[in-house]
Order: sequence, then C-alpha cells, then structure tokens
Amino acid sequence: IERRVLRVERRPKRLEAGVQDYRQVAIVAHHRTSTNLALTVARPGLRILEPATAARTLGEGDVAIGRLDVSEGLDGIETGLWELARLEGVGVRVLNRPRTLVAAHDKLATSRALGDAGVPHPRTAHVTSPSDSIPFEPPVVVKPRFGSWGQDVVLCHDAAALRRHLAAMAERPWFASHGALVQELVPPR
Repeated sequence: IERRVLRVERRPKRLEAGVQDYRQVAIVAHHRTSTNLALTVARPGLRILEPATAARTLGEGDVAIGRLDVSEGLDGIETGLWELARLEGVGVRVLNRPRTLVAAHDKLATSRALGDAGVPHPRTAHVTSPSDSIPFEPPVVVKPRFGSWGQDVVLCHDAAALRRHLAAMAERPWFASHGALVQELVPPR
C-alpha cells in the first residue's frame, strides 16, 4: 500500500493547458559547469545529480535532463547513458535521451544525420589510419570523432601537413578507438 501511495504522489499533476508540475527535476551530469549552474539558478529546486545518484533518486513522474559531455580522453561520451535509459524505463521523463546525446557528441553521426536530412555541411571523411585517402583536396580541418571546445582540432593547408598531422594523431588513444574526421574547410565569412 505504501508503495502505491508513493507512486500516486510522484505522478505529474495537470495544471493548465498542457503545463505539468513534476515532483523532481534534475540535471544528470558529472560536472557543475557554468551552464548547469545557470540552469539551477533559473529554476529553483533544480538539482545536479551524478548519473548513479540520479538512478537511485529519481522515479516515475520525475524529469531528468541529460547533460553528459564528451569524455576527457575524447574517446566517447562520459559514463551515464545506461542510467539515463534505465530512468526512462522506470517512468522518468528524460530530456536529452541517450540516442540524442550520442547524435550530438559523435561528429560522424552528426555529419551523416545532416547529410540524410539534406542539410548543407562540409564534406566529411572518416579516417582510421594516417594512410587513408581523402576524397577532397586541402585545406581541411582534422578533428576527433568525439570532441569539444576545439581540443585537438587542426587546420591543414596542404596534403603534406595533413599526412604529418594524421601520423601524429595516430598515437593518441582516441584515434585508435574511433579514428578522426577530416572535413573540407568552409571559409569564414
């Protein structure tokens, strides 16, 4: 009986014209970034929870805002995707679901999604070896498949610079895991 009462209390309450009031809303993140902190100021009561804590704390009728970032090693996404999926499975409304976070952080997936949708974007080649051929001419931008803040992003003006850079990147763990993206340079306006 007690469990049933808790479930009823945790369900969203209908307020007005489609607006719902949730018992708990939390950001699921590993870091207290300036953006995450600004969100907590904008919405009093909003908490930042580590993924494992969120999985133990949130339940049916609550809201989780997934704010997982690229891992420090640039070799994928921070841990916590599984916890977000688990939360969704128990009735938590998850904003920025695991699939969405992967599509946003994986630059190859993003490039493919843009191409499939007909959105103009730079031609992109996925390379897994410094000797891979590139189907377009420099200048090009080389970047990790998972990355952020411009870390390890390099402009190569010619083919020799591109080969040297790819050879240097081949020693990085993220390159061994996922390769790199080479994109045609879109000149700034």
